[in-house]
Amino acid sequence: MPAHELDGRPEAERAETWRRRLTAGSSDWFVLVSGDRELTGYCMAFTPSCDADAGPEVAEIAALYVAPRAWSCGVGSALVTSTLERMRRESFKRVSVWPLAANERALRLYAWLGFRPDGASFPEQETGLTKVRLAKPLRRLRWPWIFTS
Repeated sequence: MPAHELDGRPEAERAETWRRRLTAGSSDWFVLVSGDRELTGYCMAFTPSCDADAGPEVAEIAALYVAPRAWSCGVGSALVTSTLERMRRESFKRVSVWPLAANERALRLYAWLGFRPDGASFPEQETGLTKVRLAKPLRRLRWPWIFTS
């Protein structure tokens, strides 16, 4: 999200938004913290998707954040990959995500991870910026030597 959009929201409002997100219990979170205990990135997933046209077999990545100092270091792909594996284990068949249409970095990451536009879009309520839906099937990994706990 553009810095000027974030700067325009009072800190108390942003804190309340995060309090609601973290206590809602309807999301899974993957968080990466650096050795100096600073937030490096997070990925938040709704399971199942909140989209009205999604069935119970569709999950949704609700938010992905990577600190600028960690861009192009594999943090975003690691967080999304961990999230996708969790969704696979929970037997979801598809996943969607709604990045801003102008966020070229996010669009490139999701394309690299196999997400494709499905034609849905809408203006984000708080900013009026357009979001586009990207989606992909969740297929079982074919590599038997990869194990997760």
